[in-house]
Formats: sequence, C-alpha cells, structure tokens
Amino acid sequence: MTPEDHKPQHAMPQRRNLRRIGIIAAAAAILIAVFGILKRHSHEAEVAQWTKQQAVPIVAVVTPETGAAVHHLVLPGTVQAWYEAPIYARVPGYLKDWNYDYGAHVKKGDVLGEIETPDLDAQLAAAQAKLNAGRAVVKVREAERQFAESTFQRWRDSPKGVVSVQEQESKQADYSSAAARLNSASAEVAADQGEVDRLQALESFKKILAPFDGVVTARETDIGALINAGSGNGNARELFRVADIHMMRIYVQVPQQLSAGIENGLTAELRLPQYPDKTFKAVVATTSSSINTSARTLLVELHANNPNDQLQPGAYAQVEFELPANPNVVRVPTSALIFRQRGMEVAIVGPDNKIELKPITLGRNLGTEVEVVKGLTAADKIVNSPPDSLASGDLVRVAGKQSNAVGQIGSEDVAAREQRWGWAMALKDLLVYVDQTENSLARLRLAGDLAVRHDGHLTALYVREWNRNQLDLRKAAEIGLVSASGLHNLDHQVAATIEAAADRLRATLAELTRERGLRADLITVDGIAAAVVPQYARYADLCILGRDEVEGPASINYTFSEQLLFVSGRPVLFVPPDRSFAALGRHTAVAWNSSRPAARALNDALSLIEHAERATIIMINPSGFTEGHPGPPGEQIVEHLKRHGADVSAVRLEDVPRDEIADRLQDEAQARGADLIVAGAFGHPRLWEKMLGGVTHDLIARMRLPVFMSH
Repeated sequence: MTPEDHKPQHAMPQRRNLRRIGIIAAAAAILIAVFGILKRHSHEAEVAQWTKQQAVPIVAVVTPETGAAVHHLVLPGTVQAWYEAPIYARVPGYLKDWNYDYGAHVKKGDVLGEIETPDLDAQLAAAQAKLNAGRAVVKVREAERQFAESTFQRWRDSPKGVVSVQEQESKQADYSSAAARLNSASAEVAADQGEVDRLQALESFKKILAPFDGVVTARETDIGALINAGSGNGNARELFRVADIHMMRIYVQVPQQLSAGIENGLTAELRLPQYPDKTFKAVVATTSSSINTSARTLLVELHANNPNDQLQPGAYAQVEFELPANPNVVRVPTSALIFRQRGMEVAIVGPDNKIELKPITLGRNLGTEVEVVKGLTAADKIVNSPPDSLASGDLVRVAGKQSNAVGQIGSEDVAAREQRWGWAMALKDLLVYVDQTENSLARLRLAGDLAVRHDGHLTALYVREWNRNQLDLRKAAEIGLVSASGLHNLDHQVAATIEAAADRLRATLAELTRERGLRADLITVDGIAAAVVPQYARYADLCILGRDEVEGPASINYTFSEQLLFVSGRPVLFVPPDRSFAALGRHTAVAWNSSRPAARALNDALSLIEHAERATIIMINPSGFTEGHPGPPGEQIVEHLKRHGADVSAVRLEDVPRDEIADRLQDEAQARGADLIVAGAFGHPRLWEKMLGGVTHDLIARMRLPVFMSH
C-alpha cells in the first residue's frame, strides 16, 4: 500500500472529533440559551407576582367590642325641691319687718315678714265708717216703716164710711214705700259689710306666712322697701321663696333611642360636683310619656330622700342609670365608618381576604367609638380607616399577617405601623381655654376628642374673669344706678356664677375622663384671660380657643385672637360660637397660596391632614403664585401630601377679590363637606390687617367652620 492510501484513514478520526466537539458546543449553547430564557421568564413571573402583591391594598383590621352585661347611662340632671313657692305680696305698702333670712327652716304658718299698709288701713276705716252710717240709716228706715205700717193698719181697720178708700190706699202706698226704703238701706249696709270684709281679709295679708314646712331659699326685700301687690307681672316682685327639701325631684332628659329601658322604680345614682366622693340614691317615679319634638328626648322624674339637706334646689347632677345592655350591640371606631349612597356602612374582610361592604344601624355616638345596634357581630373583622376607593369584592392584605417583600423597610408594613402608632406621634399636649359660656362645654368635648385620638394630655384653662354683660352691670352700679345693697348682691351673684361655671366644667371633664379614658386636668386661675392664656399656650402643642363676643370674658376679642397667634408661638384652633362640632378631621380643607404662612400652617397641621379621610387643597388665585414656582400651581403640594399618605385633591379659585377670599374659601370648604380649615395667618403686614382688614381678620370674624391657624 502506498502512503497516499494511509492518509485519509488518519484524517477521518480527526474530523469525527471535530464534529463531536461542535455538537457538544452547540448543545451547550442551546442549554445556556434555554436556561437563560427560563431564568428570565421566572424572574418576570416573580416581578409580576411581586407587583401584583404590592397592588393589593394593605388594611388594618379591628374587631367589634361587646359591652358589659349592664349598660351605664350617664346624663345631666337638674335637682328641684319637692315643693317650691315664690311668695309675693297681696297688699301694697312698706315692709315693716322680716323674721327669716336665707337658709332659715320654717314651719307652715310662720310669719316671714310684715307689711305696713297705710292706704289699706285708711280704706278699711272709711269702709267701717260708711258701714256704721248705713246701719244708722237702716234704723231710721225701720222706724219709718213701722210708723207707716201702724198708720196703714188703723186706716184699714176703721169702720166703713169713716175714711175714704182713696185715703186708705194712700196710707198703704206710704207703708210700701217705707218698706222699700228699708230694704234699700239694708242692701247698702250689706254691700258696705262686704267691702269691710274684703278689706279685713286683705289686712290679714299684711303678715307674710310660710305656705308649708321648708327652707327660705330667697329673700328679695328689706325693711322699708316699697311693696307692690301682684304675682311677678308689672312692678310686683318676689319677696321670699320657700322650698320643701325633705325629698327632692330630679329631672333628666333621656334621648329617645335610650328611653325604652327607663321604667318606674328603676334606681339611679346621683353625683354632684360639690360632693365628688359621695353618691345619692334616686328612684324613677314617672315620665312625661311623651317625646319632646324639638330635642327628641323623654322627660324623666326621679325622687330622692334628702335627710341631711345636701341636695339643693337648682343643683346640677350627673345621673347614672344602670340599664340592661343589648347583647347584640357592639362598638366600633368612628374611623371605620363609611358613608356612601346606601347610607352608613363598614368594610368586612372575609375568609378569602375579600371585602364585603355591610350596611349598619348606629346607636350612641361615644366620641371615638360608636355603637352599632344592627348589622355586625363580634366575630367580624372590620377595616379601620378604609380608603375611599374600597369596594365589595376587592382583594386586600391584612396588616401583620404577611412578612414584607424584599425592598420594604423593617419587618412590619406601613399599615401595621399606623395601626400600632396611630395618633400617638402628634399633639401630645393640648390646651383649651374655657369660660362661663355654654359654648365652652362643647369646646371642651371637642378638645377631649382630639386629645383621646392623639393619645395626648388635655389642659383646660379657666380664668375667673367677669364677662361683658357683668361688667356693664357693674359700671351701671358704680355710677349710682344700683343701690349699695344691690351692688353687693351683684358681686355675690357674679362670683357664684363664675364658680358654677367652673363646677360644670369639672363635671364635664370628669365625665370625659371616666367614659373615654381622657388624661386631663382643669386649671383655674384669677386674672385677665388675655394675659394668662398666651403664657400657658407656650407649653402646649395646640391651643384651642372659642369666640363668644357678648358673654365671653371682657379681655377676649379679635385683637386677643390675633395677638395669641403672634405671642404664643403656637398654632391656634378657633372654634365658631353657637355651633357644635362632635369631632374634627374627617375632611380637612387647606387654604394654599404658596406663601410662608400657608406652608407653616400646613406643616403644623400635618398630623391632622395625614390621618384625615380626605384632604382638599383650595388654591386661592393660583395664577398669581410667585414667578418661578416649580411646576403647575398646586402640583408640588399635592404630591408632598400624598407622600405622607394623605388622600388629597386640589381645586382652584381664580380671580377672587381680597375682601371675598374668606367667604369664598368657607363656601368651597362647606360645599365639599370639609369640617376643618387649615390656613396661614396674616397674609398681609399687621398694620394693613389692623387698618384695612384682611383674610385673617375676615376668616376669624366670620368663621363658620373650625379654623386651624399658624403664623
């Protein structure tokens, strides 16, 4: 064989090796490509799954709380005497003497005082003289009648023919005339006797007698005082007031919804501010059996023994009833409520983590909680603070049930942290200024609600200061329009009124502390409120102030409201007068003009905005914002609040004149259902505000909604 014959045989194995290597390389490349494709597909699936999970909203859930077997119902009541009678004079004159003063115990028939009645005495003497003259005339007429009768009898009994018939009839007429004159005189005497009897009866009223056993609770006259007869109409005035206090009547207005459990014989406990460590027993005696159409309440009358005279007429009392609780009634947070077209609803998380919107029927409003009388059970899982977009059938994740995906911070999700921390991160120290007005009680309850929701402490500041009406009366007294005794009585009455207002505030604060777990105290000081309030406000996160122009303290006015914003260095929440706001913060309206005061107010109110159900940015004349403003007007502030978790939207108000801004702002806020306005203070220099007015002045002076302001 030649060498050429051996050459192809040696090359064939080499070609087979190269082919094998090529096949292996191709297979490896294919495997790498397949693995890469599968890996990429798996990664895309993981990303899609992660994205889908993140798209599912995270919600915090709460379970309804059931009440105790006995439902404690605490309502305000008024203590009244068993009997109470104002005593007026029945005869005019001058007070000769009084025998019993305030607090004196009297028996029925005791002489409280005596009236000198010179006019009545003169009338009685004249009537008696007229009666005596009339009696003398009767005697004359009686003699004339007797003479006429005897004469007539002689002429009548004379033999026939001695006297004529005409003469006999004339004597008969004389007799009848004499008898008639006697009857007339007797009638006049009877009338005179009646007048004397009437005047003698009035004479008995010269002594002012106690109508029953009791206590003198008022003496409104003094020796020498002019007395006018009457019963309170015209110029007559009350002299004494006597009350029978061996037992007391307590009147309570029970809301219609809670009146079904009120029955005769039901026992209750009374608590009075002046006896904080004592309770008094009372029993339901009767009810009005009718619902008041204006208040929708049932008037309930209770009776209580009063052996030690500790219960006083006119006193305020807290009446606590023990009613059998409805086992089907549960309590839920107010933040879980949803109000939509079908009415009040709550969002229930089902076993498959899907949402079901359930309609409910509400009972009592307990501030941060409400009673649900129909629609829920204790086993339901309710979404707390549900988003507005939540609907039936939506899939959700319950906070705390799943660990966070990669890229999320910490080991708990945001909703769990919000559920755990809630309001505890803001407004730890609140100050509310309270005074003598009835609006102060509503303002105190509003401040208590904020303090409870923020897990904060509330300080109620009460300054013993005369209000404007009281000062006007005092000025009138000082220029001589009121007597010295009247001036003393005025001072005493004002002092009593000021202390009574403090007692009402203490009772309300005690009720909030007992029922809602509020941490609070009441500080009472003497002084001028305009000077005292700013000093205390510096040590609070928020100062809450009302505006009562007539009945409020003399030093509290718009100037003070303006000064408080400057001097205290703290935000101020102004509450309108003559309005009741049970709670704030469900929908907050922010007045925004891209200014420093507006930014300061928004930042100070951020905790309120973050936890509101909704927030609306109301942009005032946005086209006039500072040149070079970043982005479209309002866009940046909306995004800023969204990063804080707020459900926020924006609305523009263009071409609004300066003097109409306050009204247009409030109109827009009310139209959108807002319950709070956040605004910066003093958009113009103070001198401008003071001389020409401004938005701050107008907003405070004409506010219809609570206004949160900062400077």
